[in-house]
Amino acid sequence: MPAGVLDAAELADLARRGDERRWTWPVRDLRRLAAVADPDQSGALAVTAGFALGADGLPRVRLVIGGELWLTCQRCLGPMAWPVDLDAQLTVAPDDAQADRLPDSI
Repeated sequence: MPAGVLDAAELADLARRGDERRWTWPVRDLRRLAAVADPDQSGALAVTAGFALGADGLPRVRLVIGGELWLTCQRCLGPMAWPVDLDAQLTVAPDDAQADRLPDSI
């Protein structure tokens, strides 16, 4: 699932079915993270994308990303593990007007 783009119909179908997708994403494939990560300690991040329809009928995507990034410590210049634990919900609105009507939090 990491490669590619979902069109509106595919997103609506995933949300209607309450689908969930899981994959791992190698840090070396994430250019901006790979640029700051310790090249000798490359790992992967676990990604889960859960799809649902909100009460307003709009598709929602919950992204959960976890793992460790190995960075270079700026004090000792040795490798250090930096935990990654992200959990975000996104509502996909068809236009700016509808997005402006969404509540600040879900």
